[in-house]
Amino acid sequence: MTYSEVNATISSYNRRKQEEAKERASYDYILANLIGVSVARVYSEKQEFPVIGKVYPGLFEDDERIA
Repeated sequence: MTYSEVNATISSYNRRKQEEAKERASYDYILANLIGVSVARVYSEKQEFPVIGKVYPGLFEDDERIA
């Protein structure tokens, strides 16, 4: 591999790792929110747990089996 190929490979690896970290942070944020909703349900029966389609709108929007 030439220097520029090695450099491009390392840059690509770093970009991929950064995108994986962003994805993980997004899932962690959603999970923290759902845990908060679950705890709120203990104190208030008005609080409803969101359906999965609202939590992950791009993944489960047309799947009506999951409610």
